[in-house]
This record gives sequence, C-alpha cells and structure tokens, in this order.
Amino acid sequence: MKADNDKMEKTFLRAYEDYSDAIFRFCYYKTNDREVAKDLAQETFVKTWDSIRAGKAVNNFKVFLYFVARNTVIDFWRKKKSIPESRLEEDFFETVASGEDSEMDAEISLLILNMKKLENSDRELITLRFIEGLGIKEIATILNERENTVSVRMMRAVERLKKITMGPDGNNKI
Repeated sequence: MKADNDKMEKTFLRAYEDYSDAIFRFCYYKTNDREVAKDLAQETFVKTWDSIRAGKAVNNFKVFLYFVARNTVIDFWRKKKSIPESRLEEDFFETVASGEDSEMDAEISLLILNMKKLENSDRELITLRFIEGLGIKEIATILNERENTVSVRMMRAVERLKKITMGPDGNNKI
C-alpha cells in the first residue's frame, strides 16, 4: 500500500511540474486576474489530489487537470454570479502580445482582438486547441462531448474566426 501511495504521489508531483504553468495560464485567460488565477490553479491541483486519494483512476493527467480547471473556473463564476466575458478586457490581450517583433505583436494583437468577437464557446475551443495545444480527443474529454462533435464545432469556430479576420475585400487583415 505504501508503494502505491508513493507512486501516486510521484505521478501527481510530476503532473504538477509539467502542467502547473499551463493550468495557471488557462485560469488566467478565463478570469483576467492573476491572484484569482493562482487560487483557481491551486484549487485545481488540490481537487485533483483529493480525487486521486479517493481512488479516482486518472489515465491522462493533462486532460483530467484541464477538466477540473474548467469546472473550477465555472464554479468560480457561478459564485460570483458574473459573466466571464466581462472580465476578458483588453489588458489581458495586450499583455499576451508583448515581445520584440512589433510586426508580429501587431498581428497577434489583431488576431486576439478578433477572437474577442467570437462566442465564448468558440473562443474556448480555439484556445484549448491552438493556445494550449490540446488534441480533439483531449478537448472532447474536457468538454464531455463526442470527438466528432468537437471536431465539427472546431472547424466551424475556425471558419468564423477566418471570416472575422478577413477584410471586406477578402484579403486577410492580419
């Protein structure tokens, strides 16, 4: 039993090392508040540890952590009785696009501002896929939807983003 607990603890600590920054970034994206994001990320790992200790089998820590983080953020907004979108103001988007290459910064800023025009569900899909680098199968597990459904929704979300980023003349604004 001790060996199982040690293995479980090592696996959990490894997952924390591998994914803590990504989970924080995900929470920050959803709240636009550094302190709240830290708290939510920490809560995500506490809930995950509690689940593991209670006997929950976790085959893919990355997917499980995003699943728990997503639900933790949802619970946070329910308690606040506020819409997350109201917290996704330009401060966040402008800090993401900071770097050395000003042309690249302008392109990233424009893309991110265009993403703000999408429905929250489309923005979430695009973020999980292209910013967090998750696969369709992982996203489907996180969202508790079928892979085919996620794939179709993803394709449509990308198409909507393309339409937003294209100018009236059909040329890419980015």
